[in-house]
Amino acid sequence: MKIIINSNKYIRLLVSIHNLFGPEDSMAKKMLNESELFGKEFHLTAQIYTDIKTNIKKSGQNKFWTLFLDKNMPKTKQKYPNLIKKLNQLIKLNNKNKTSKEISNQIIKNFKKHETKINYLLNNIFLFNLPEEVNLIVDYDITTSFTGSSLSYDPVIISVQMPEYANKIMTISLHEILHSLINKNKTIPEDKYRFEEALLDYFAPRGIIDEKLNLINNFNIKERFEQIIFNRPYVKEEAQKLLPIIKNYYKVSEKTNIWKFLKKSGYKFINL
Repeated sequence: MKIIINSNKYIRLLVSIHNLFGPEDSMAKKMLNESELFGKEFHLTAQIYTDIKTNIKKSGQNKFWTLFLDKNMPKTKQKYPNLIKKLNQLIKLNNKNKTSKEISNQIIKNFKKHETKINYLLNNIFLFNLPEEVNLIVDYDITTSFTGSSLSYDPVIISVQMPEYANKIMTISLHEILHSLINKNKTIPEDKYRFEEALLDYFAPRGIIDEKLNLINNFNIKERFEQIIFNRPYVKEEAQKLLPIIKNYYKVSEKTNIWKFLKKSGYKFINL
């Protein structure tokens, strides 16, 4: 699998804004309608978020994010002059535009080291193969948490935001790659995104796949459940329902695929 690191300031800022407003129950999304009350920077950020959603609706998610890859930026600056102008304004207000070649190179190195095993696990557990090429956007997050996004599945574009340490980066990236593969194959309906998040969180990061790659010791399903609902309260119901199923699947995870197991457990909407 070839990994292409995209580091232009525009795509990194767009991803940061896209992630800021997060799921429908996030505080930032609730603040959208009154963004001017929270200062000039937040108001401008809200305007850019609205532009992102409008353009994704017009051109489609895959096409929009592809336009902002490094190789396409010269044409994109001409295509979206107003959006670029707003981004430049925000860049002047907020000088957080760092990226780390060292971390990016470490991600590539880790994937190469584990690629054969990862492909084996994806094939056995999900009936997927790693994509031939992945566009990866890496940036620092202002919080102490890790954030990942699957932006496009054709081509595969994922992003990872993080604090200055990056020991979980590879499997966060893998979590986002799995979202891309699920979207591409239409394995899970779009309206079941909470189920999809809860399911993948049991595998990576810091889940079953991490243990099988020897990145963690003694995977504990109950502890993982507590971590999932702490990080994503909005998937608590789905994570709770999946808990006994994943507990049983964990015992046979390399002998049968997860989709077959889920269908037998009553999840008839799985399309595979």
